[in-house]
Parts: sequence; C-alpha cells; structure tokens
Amino acid sequence: LTMATNDKYDRQLRLWGASGQRALSSTTVALFGASAAGTETLKNLVLPGVGGIHVVDDAGRESVPSAAESGGAFSDFFVFKDEKKSGGDGEDTRSRAEVACANLLELNPDVKGRHTTAPSLSDPSLDRSALLDGILKESGGSEKLLVVASDLPPPALLPLSRACHAKSIPLVVVRSYGLIGTVRVQVKRHVVIESKPDSSVPDLRLADPKSGLFPQLKALADGYSANLEDLDSKEHGHVPYVIILIKAMERWRAEKGEEGLVFPSTTEEKAAFRQVVRSMARNFNDELNFREAYDDAYLAYATKDVPWEVQELLDNVDSMDTSEDEGNNYGDGKFNVLIRALKKFMDANGGHPPLNGSIPDMTAGTEPYVALQGAYRSKSDEDRKEMRRLVEEVRTEEPSDVKGSAMEISEEELTAFCKNVHNLRKLETRSYAEEYEAHSPSPSAQPPSPQEQEIRDELLMATMDPYEVPEHTPLLWHVALRACDAFHDSRGRYPGSDGRALALKSDADEVHSHIEAVAASMGLDQADLIRSHLLDDVDKKHATEMVRYHNAELHNVASVVGGVASQEAVKLITGQYVPLDDTYVYNGIAGVGGVYKL
Repeated sequence: LTMATNDKYDRQLRLWGASGQRALSSTTVALFGASAAGTETLKNLVLPGVGGIHVVDDAGRESVPSAAESGGAFSDFFVFKDEKKSGGDGEDTRSRAEVACANLLELNPDVKGRHTTAPSLSDPSLDRSALLDGILKESGGSEKLLVVASDLPPPALLPLSRACHAKSIPLVVVRSYGLIGTVRVQVKRHVVIESKPDSSVPDLRLADPKSGLFPQLKALADGYSANLEDLDSKEHGHVPYVIILIKAMERWRAEKGEEGLVFPSTTEEKAAFRQVVRSMARNFNDELNFREAYDDAYLAYATKDVPWEVQELLDNVDSMDTSEDEGNNYGDGKFNVLIRALKKFMDANGGHPPLNGSIPDMTAGTEPYVALQGAYRSKSDEDRKEMRRLVEEVRTEEPSDVKGSAMEISEEELTAFCKNVHNLRKLETRSYAEEYEAHSPSPSAQPPSPQEQEIRDELLMATMDPYEVPEHTPLLWHVALRACDAFHDSRGRYPGSDGRALALKSDADEVHSHIEAVAASMGLDQADLIRSHLLDDVDKKHATEMVRYHNAELHNVASVVGGVASQEAVKLITGQYVPLDDTYVYNGIAGVGGVYKL
C-alpha cells in the first residue's frame, strides 16, 4: 500500500500503524453542508490521507464570498471566489460545494474528491438513503463511508440522521454557532480492538491459583537457584524482576510452611512478602531490579481480570447483531466470531484470555531479558494458534453468511485481537434524531424509557460538577443551543435575524421560553445549577447571547470543533482509540469543553 509506506505519512503511522492507514485510505468521507466547521473537519482528514471526500451542499454561487465583497476576511478559508477560475462573464461561477471540494483537494494529491449541489438539503422529498448509496458507489473503490453533517438546520439534519442510522453509517454532527460549538458522534454499533489506554497493568500470569506458572515461564524460572545465590554481583543486579518475584514467592511459601499454590491475601501477608523481596537483595539501594520487584510486588499475587466492558461483551455474545457492525476493520461479523472464540478459549483456560506476549521495560541484562521475552512470546504464539482453531470451530457453528466473514479474519487481525483482549470496547449511541425528539420542547406524554431515564440521571450528575464559573458550564450552552433549534422549528429561521432592539428582545424572550421547555424535557428543570444560572436568570444572559450570535460562523470556533470532529472521525475509521460518548460541547467564551451522553 503506497499511502501506508510513503514518508509523508511517517508520523501518523506511529499513531495508528499501517492497518489504520489502510482503513483511512479505503474510506470516503461525505460532508453535508460546506460550512467553516465542515471544511475544517475535512481539511484534517484530507491531510492524513483519507481515501476520498464528497461535498454535498445546497448553496449556489451567490453564497461564495469574494475578497472585494468581504474586505478579504472569510469565516471559511476554503470557500471564496477565485478570479483565476472565472467563467465567460469574468466571474467565478462555481457553487459552494465545488469551490470547497477543489480547495480541499489541493492539500493532498492522493485524495480523490467529488461534489454535489442539491436543490435543498431540507427538502422532505430528498432521498438521503439513495444519495448515500450513490456517494459510496461513485467513490471509486472505497470500502466504507463516514458522514459529517455540518451546521445543518433540523429539517436537513434529522432525516440524514435517520438514514445514516438505518444504514449503519457512522455520522459526526459538527456545529459552530457564534462562540459555541458542538460535536456529536452517532454510531449504531462501533467496536474498538485497539483502544490504546494511557496505562495498563502488565499481564504476567504469576498468580494463577489453579495451574500456577505456564510451562515456558516455569522452565525459565527453574533455571535459577532458589535464592539466586550462585550469581555474581553483576548478574545478581540484572535478574529480571519477574524472576525475583517468582523466587520470592517460593521462599515466602517455604517460610510459612505452605504447600501448593498459595498467595498472600491479607495486608500482613502482603507486607511480609514485600520484606522477603527486599531481603533477597544484596544491596537494596544499589540493585534497581530488586527495587522494581519491591515496588511491583503486587504482580506476584494479583490476577489481571478482564475489565467489565469486555466481560459485558462476553456475556452478551449470543445477542450480538453482526449486521450492525460499522466503521472499522472488524465489521461483517468478524468481531462476533472473535468474541465467541474468545469466550470458548476463556472457558477452557480457567477464565484467562490469550496472553499478549509483551513484558514491560525493566532493569535486566540483555540475555536474561531476551530469554524472559521469549518465554512470554512462546506462550502467546501457543494461545494464538489455539484461538485460530477456535475461530474455525466457531465458523462451523455459525450460519453460512457468517462463515464467509470468518474466513476473512487475517493473521494480522487475529494477532491484534489477541494482544488487545483487555482493551476491547463497544460504543452504541441512539440516533441524533431520536435524541432531538426526546429533548424537544414538546416531548412525548409517555414516561421516559429506561435508556432515557439513565441519560437524565447522568446529566443530573453532571450538573453537580459545574465549571468554576457556573454560568459557563458547557451543558448550559447545549440547552441554549437546543432552544435555538426549537426556535428554528417554530419560526423557520434562527433568532437574531432582525437587528432592531425590540426584535432582539422578543427573540431572546422566546428563546428563553424554549430553554425552559428543553430543560424540562431533559429532566434538568429542578437541578440547582440549571435553575439558578439558566431558568431563574432575570437577565436571560444565555438566551440574549445566543440571539446576538444569529448562527454566525467564527473561524476560530469552527477550527476547534473541526479538529475535535476529525479526531473522532479518525477513531471511527481506524477502529483505534475510543470515540467520545457522545456529545462534546465547546464554550468559546471561557475556552472550556465538556462531554455528555445525550
């Protein structure tokens, strides 16, 4: 793959590897709405080498500003008239979609681009599903599609959200509204293999109470004397701390007169074990390997269980719907097959997943460290071979449509899965349309669903941790922004279009009434933060500020939310790192942001 080996992608390959770059280069990103936030998002995807872009917009040439008309200042750096592209009348006659697409493609010649100018993105008769199918068909070989919706009004955004959700196409909604910005991730079911946590406890398998050390590690440890007394000072100071912990555990059991696989369980026993480790050093202050063993003594008696997120996947494996896999390299039923094989493996191995084969850095000589690494890699290879056998076994148990998918699981994919069994994650969100309807000023008279009640409870908890200046808490601005959408639903325009003082005050009063209704629909109308700084505010500061913006685009805000949106898009495309769940709200007034599940 040229794009994955080209020097210009070298730095990003260190972040998501060749597999991530291949996923990126086989994806088309469709942008609906060529606003500043949308083009900033695409810019950050074109530069790292996304396969293709398709810009869909309903604005014609009259919406493309010229330097003369704007005094040289543009809110969207990728949409402006270019005299060099003028037609027969001496003027640039291109639509906004065409201009944005052309300017974005100049950033990276590897990326292919198309554009579509629709009569109206808000037209109820527009077949969004057919449009999405056409974009993917025209992409010229792209395997996947991701949609970015930028600054679309509700009549355009809600049908697009429903179409993407129905087709299991990941959607990123990005908005720049004055000094407020939001990013919303919509995925029906997104699985993450390489979540790449910032830190993790090594899986050394030293504390299995049933089978003890695995054979390769036991054979290596048996090659050392009981107290390491036959080693000279240099060798003694370079024994890997894993071996030290094994020998210390043997000595601790001998001192207690214990037989079998017994491990420290009480506070006193654990403290005594640490002292055994310390006593085995010839000079504790100078021997760094023994100090490492002393600091990480818990690894000798603590087991590493799979996280609750992984256990939940294993418990629900029989109810998985493989048709909902989207936006990553493990779709088409692959993830389901791998999870089923993992469950079989753990059932047969005392609840232990495949060993990932990696060991942490430690003070050790080259030869003993390489030998230790070889023992873990040997066990890892053995577990991976067993997983391959189980994958094939699962294939024979699955329906024929899943068998074909199982055959496509490459050795690279299986290896990545086995190395990351502790880091598996799944993200599911409800559609933006469903959220919008639930949090509308006129919600259903029915009691909230269990899912909605859980969301309300989490939002209520979020109000208990406000920003240091409470009125700048991002959640308050999300409610105010949603009120502006409600205003648009009733008036067909955003508030603030009439600059006269009385008209602005009238719009602010109406937006404030929508704020009250939206807060009630979200179950927040009784929260102290919401009441004191939003609902009972006699000056109606939030409503007045939103009216003042009149849906204006500020490029610095668009740049911030475009950066966040593109980062989340890369996570969805590569299947690496965990996307936000599910809404990021940026308050540009105070320069703070917050993430909320809506």
